[in-house]
Amino acid sequence: MPPDRDLPSPVETRLAYGTALLSTFVWVAAVMPGVELADRSLADDLASTMHRGAVFLVPTLLLLVAMPVAAVLARQPVALRGLLAWSSVFVAGYTASALWASSPSGFRLAAAVALTVAAVAAVRDAVVLGRAASDDAGTRGPRTADVRLAVSLLALLTPAGLLASGRDEQATWLVPFVFLAVAAAAERFGTSLGALRGAAALCLLTLALHLVVGVRYALDVARPAAETWTGWGLATFVLSLAVLAGLLGSCVVAALRVRLTRAPEPTP
Repeated sequence: MPPDRDLPSPVETRLAYGTALLSTFVWVAAVMPGVELADRSLADDLASTMHRGAVFLVPTLLLLVAMPVAAVLARQPVALRGLLAWSSVFVAGYTASALWASSPSGFRLAAAVALTVAAVAAVRDAVVLGRAASDDAGTRGPRTADVRLAVSLLALLTPAGLLASGRDEQATWLVPFVFLAVAAAAERFGTSLGALRGAAALCLLTLALHLVVGVRYALDVARPAAETWTGWGLATFVLSLAVLAGLLGSCVVAALRVRLTRAPEPTP
């Protein structure tokens, strides 16, 4: 077992479970009519926040519900590396599928290929980490994480406008690369349980920022055209802000815990 100072504190645990609970509430509120449609003859389902932004809200909420609790339940560094690797598989695979489905060309085609490569590399890393779980001793992650890190950093140098088309929300195409870069760097270079847990919180913070932007986009910009927000739409946005605040708190607490674990133990 890791030292007690590496284990999540009660505050970290409460924040993780609270984030998962709030994310579940966001999901519930998002399936209700979030806007008043300009065309009142349309079905109410078209007015739900989830329907108006499903392509980016569904995967974001899936990770925000499941990943915080998994991170605080992990008791070995290899478990958190595996969590980061498998979550990278999901993020890269989902985004690549969305790009391939849009018949990409030019930079979008390059991004789809890059994300596919990142997803395959993440699967390989996750399998390697799973096989090494029994004899993990705090070693660094597989070297193929460098591939994901390099691909993500290269993509982040590409203007979002080159990936966006039509009314696409541009941050949709940047967030996956930020997530992949943080996860790959942590998996490759993180050694302590606390540092890896902090990296997972930072990954989730990027998703929470995306959630807030995505909810606002779904309510204000997505089609069909809307006139005003409903109470459910306002509730969805407020709850997404609460998720963001919770994860910001998790990052701060994780950083303080890492600093504590690196401090020398008091001599008796």
